[in-house]
Amino acid sequence: MGRVASIGLAIALSLFWCGCAGSQPNVGTVHFTTSPVPPLITVSGDAMVNVAPDEVVFNIGVDTRDTTVEAAKRRNDSAIRAIQTASMAHGVQSKDFQSDYIVVEPQYSASPPQQLVGALARRQLTVTLKTVSKFDELLTAVVEVGANTIYGIDFRTTQLKAHRQRARQLALEAAREKAVAMAGVLGRRLGAPYSIQEQPSSFWSSYYWGGRGQSQNMVQSQAPGGSDPEGTLAPGQISISARVQVEFLLI
Repeated sequence: MGRVASIGLAIALSLFWCGCAGSQPNVGTVHFTTSPVPPLITVSGDAMVNVAPDEVVFNIGVDTRDTTVEAAKRRNDSAIRAIQTASMAHGVQSKDFQSDYIVVEPQYSASPPQQLVGALARRQLTVTLKTVSKFDELLTAVVEVGANTIYGIDFRTTQLKAHRQRARQLALEAAREKAVAMAGVLGRRLGAPYSIQEQPSSFWSSYYWGGRGQSQNMVQSQAPGGSDPEGTLAPGQISISARVQVEFLLI
């Protein structure tokens, strides 16, 4: 008897649900659409553009010590002025200087009881040199007149955006050349690009000057044709690299 009642209840609920579904045909409906993945070939392309830098940025530190805060600051101001004068003598313009605020710290003896023994004044100065050929001369000059720390030297190109675009173009050409060759081996032809993705690349710059290598965290790369990202750089050049991944249809 109980089983009959259960069957009757199930039928009633089923009829009720069908009635609701009839009055609201879209409620609770899920549509799935599937499409076959087309035949694809996935390749990567790398390129590097080598260019000559057209400016050098020096990040210079000046530390001065004296018996009093005022004296330490005066010495620091004097050293900064001397660096600016020497830089301008090598072609740096006044707009190409950028100075951080000065920090003055009291100096105490190392052993107790600690006593005030003097003061330290510290300042950083950024100098942009537009004539790259004067790099060695300027570096020597600023050290001689008071720069006691060189925090960094960056060799740059002011046309970085255009060179990056060129590197991307070369990387895409390299990817297509690779895909055509691979598809031909398999007896297929290359169709239109299906997807394109720019991948992270090791953006770096190296600059070689007078036999000395400088490497900064800059971004610069042109290599003719499809490039080899591990190729050597010509002296006096920086490099900008690009990497892409492309999926092509196979036909």
